[in-house]
Amino acid sequence: MLFLLCASLAARDGRSDSDARHLSLFRDLILNRMYNYHAGLEDGSKWPPNAEALSMAGQRRLDHFSAMVAAAVESDVTGHVIETGVWRGGSSFMAAKTLELLGPRAQGRRTYLADSFRGIPSTDRSRVKAIEQQARVKAARGMVGVFEWIWPFGKPAVDPITVDMTAQDLEILNDNSAARVREDAARLRLDASRLRFVVGYFNESLPKLLQSKPDLTFAVVRLDGDTFLSTYDALDQLYPRLSPGGFLIVDDYLGWSSCRHAIDTYRREHGITERIVAVPHKQGEGWAGVYWRKHDPQRKEQLPVCVGAPTGSLRPADGLYAPPRPYSKLDAAAHTISGVAGLAKCVPRMPTA
Repeated sequence: MLFLLCASLAARDGRSDSDARHLSLFRDLILNRMYNYHAGLEDGSKWPPNAEALSMAGQRRLDHFSAMVAAAVESDVTGHVIETGVWRGGSSFMAAKTLELLGPRAQGRRTYLADSFRGIPSTDRSRVKAIEQQARVKAARGMVGVFEWIWPFGKPAVDPITVDMTAQDLEILNDNSAARVREDAARLRLDASRLRFVVGYFNESLPKLLQSKPDLTFAVVRLDGDTFLSTYDALDQLYPRLSPGGFLIVDDYLGWSSCRHAIDTYRREHGITERIVAVPHKQGEGWAGVYWRKHDPQRKEQLPVCVGAPTGSLRPADGLYAPPRPYSKLDAAAHTISGVAGLAKCVPRMPTA
């Protein structure tokens, strides 16, 4: 029934509604809100019952991804969009629909869907240790966060190797295929010419993609690979191709300690100091996802980290990015969210009298 609904609604002429409303309806379609509503659908704190949805991310993270894609285009950040770890494709579909609704402003921009489509790879203990050691050496050479790497400060609270050892056994994460995602994209009437599938484990597929396209850049990179190696491998390959002013989104930073360790390792290794910001949620919801905006050395005044919904922008018609009080003001204090310290967050900007 879910897919019959997909076909029927996708066939509508969405131009009869505003683009913002169209985007909201499309998001609800991805979440299967009508036929599979459940506690946790808004914040993504629970997986959809019987896996009957195209995304596990929930409304907040889908709205956020869409807002980041639109904001990057609206501020003329060059490049395409890529998600690593797409499951059934829902988040990538949201990005693709956003690019479509942006019209001529997003002409020529594509959405890349990277996934093994055969589950999470098993964890290679020796590779994790080698990456950690390499990062310590680089940090020491450049004195980048070197004191944080001296024992015991560099030891994560939870061993990422242990955390990741059973990730490949999570049945719901293995329940996908490239063929299924392609079929669902077609049912949703997405333009296949603007979708690119990158199939394989990230340490193999991403180098091949980038070697074949030396000029390929991205305006938004969304990492959803869960484990240490899947996260680190994707970030290591893609961050150098993220355009200045672009967004780096990490879906699992708050909920998967090994993912967080991979991000922190890479940031220390390369001296990345941009503030990590929590994806906006309402009070009382389960927070998930973080991001930062890459520094642009050519700009005297940096682009906003909290993008809000300025006049003329495209945002979902409801939720936290909709007027009149979009989450557009950065609260730069060090917040502890979901047990993770040092995060900034976006808050509503009160309307002026």
